[in-house]
Amino acid sequence: MSKDKKFQPSFRQTTRLPILISAAIAIIALCSLTFYWHQNVQDYKKGEFNTSYNQGMADLGAAFLGHLIEDENTEAIESIGQRLAKNPSIEKIAIYRRSGEQVFLKDSDNTSLSEPVIANIAYEDSFNGYLVIYFADTLNTANSVTAFWLNPYFIWLFGGATWFLIFFVLQLRHRGQKRQLADKRSIEPDDKPPRNHSNGHQLKSLIKHNRQQLQHKTIKQSLVISANWGSLDEPRNALLLRVLSRWLPQNGLLATQFSRGLLVLGVDAEHTPIGRNPLYALERCLLNIQLRPKILLHHLDFEHEMYQTFFRIIESGIWFEKSLQAKDDLNWTVKKVIDIELDDHDVIELCQLKEPDAEQLGLIARQVRFLSDE
Repeated sequence: MSKDKKFQPSFRQTTRLPILISAAIAIIALCSLTFYWHQNVQDYKKGEFNTSYNQGMADLGAAFLGHLIEDENTEAIESIGQRLAKNPSIEKIAIYRRSGEQVFLKDSDNTSLSEPVIANIAYEDSFNGYLVIYFADTLNTANSVTAFWLNPYFIWLFGGATWFLIFFVLQLRHRGQKRQLADKRSIEPDDKPPRNHSNGHQLKSLIKHNRQQLQHKTIKQSLVISANWGSLDEPRNALLLRVLSRWLPQNGLLATQFSRGLLVLGVDAEHTPIGRNPLYALERCLLNIQLRPKILLHHLDFEHEMYQTFFRIIESGIWFEKSLQAKDDLNWTVKKVIDIELDDHDVIELCQLKEPDAEQLGLIARQVRFLSDE
């Protein structure tokens, strides 16, 4: 059993999913890059602000300590140190004389401290000590205001809205194309005669007559024929009409439609199920008219595009739906089976009927002569 490619009803429909997936990937990548860039900028601005703020606070504190160290006013130094240590952004503070002697120390319980900020202490332009402060890393950039469009939530919201806009536009375009196609089909004639117009009305008359009979019939199966109808000339067109006029009533079929290169025959539910030899005979007649037919027997009702896909995949010959073997008890020998996966993930199994054996060839030849002879 061979696997064949997946059926897609139209090129425009199959391109929508790749476009939406590509758009989603592009939008996610763009939003991620924008978010990453914004975070880096914010981190840089935060670091710059923290550095300036921390150094400024340390320099300001050192400015009050110069004359106190010079006067050796230890109580005042400790008082200033305690006030500075109460700042929630400061984790550790130490004050030293110029000689390295520690005057004041206030430490926190945090063992993982940041880099220290050092400010020189001076009195009358003379260096007499230094101040060491360890600041917390959680200092926020209070003066930094993020633009609304750079807010992380807005970035992802904008990306999602853009994707839904693309989806909405593609959906509207697809519906518009379907509407145009439906309007075009509504103004086109359903039944297209062969290239030779002198006898084309005869085939249309045959289909019209059969459609009148459909009012009192129940169709349980369809026999769809794809052939090289454009090669018909006047004699072969007359032969085709003669074959169909004899073969259809003999086997309980009605010509229901001839549209865009496909001839659809309906199998009457009240008639005896169609046999292999009549199908072989019809195929031989169409081969003699040089139509190179592909014949498909099935019980489902498909769209025209699906029929066209089936006939692009299968080879010339007689094919039938495998499920008919169980439903109609068809014990037909099979030459080949292919699986065709539909767009909704259903699988249609088509079987190619094996060529007739030697015993059948004589019967088939007599049927062909009956159908084709004047």
